[in-house]
Amino acid sequence: MCPPNPTVDAKKPDPTRIPHRIETQRLVLRCYEPTDAETVRVVCAANREHLVEFMPWARADPQTLDEKLELVLGFRSQYDAGKNHIMGIFDGATGALVGGTGLHPGAARFGFEIGYWIIAEREGQGLVSEAVRALSLVALRLGHGMVTVRMAPENTRSEAVVERLGFRREGLVRNSFLFGDDPPRDTVQFTLLPAELEASDWVAATEASVRGFDALGRPVDLSRGAEQASSADSSP
Repeated sequence: MCPPNPTVDAKKPDPTRIPHRIETQRLVLRCYEPTDAETVRVVCAANREHLVEFMPWARADPQTLDEKLELVLGFRSQYDAGKNHIMGIFDGATGALVGGTGLHPGAARFGFEIGYWIIAEREGQGLVSEAVRALSLVALRLGHGMVTVRMAPENTRSEAVVERLGFRREGLVRNSFLFGDDPPRDTVQFTLLPAELEASDWVAATEASVRGFDALGRPVDLSRGAEQASSADSSP
């Protein structure tokens, strides 16, 4: 058996790294595993018509198991590298896949953009709001400067989610969404800053119910002041 490497063993995990698993009152938000590929295949195919209006990637469905496996492996690779954090939304009680979300690189390379979708039968139950609250708390408490949500101007249901949470409407951003060979589309952009998170009427309840865990299952500090601790830990 090889002796432990004291240099590696003593190194602290990056305090700004997005957790691999986030638990909320009703949900588990986590990076996909290869074993999720069949579930992703079935759920996306069943919800294609529900999703395709605002999620152009849904046009590719139905896909084969191997196609979904390659997709999931790519998601996981980017997550582990800290480049893009694509997550499934799973029911905390049953483990069923009920949607997708993530913290994606911001267009201005500052902060993260939150994306989300939910299956048809779970729409209107507040699950998207619960996921967005949790991801906003995680990103901003870990020291990232902004969270952004963008949607098509016609997607009033999505817009209502972030308005209820106190995101600020920045306005219409023309030709700001690109997908494949489609013509560019306009989006409406909303943002939330750290001070706005802390002033929100939902932050205390969210902090009390949300837990984050790194890739080794270790708890991640999401308390207020975690940002300052992260900065101190990373100082030379």
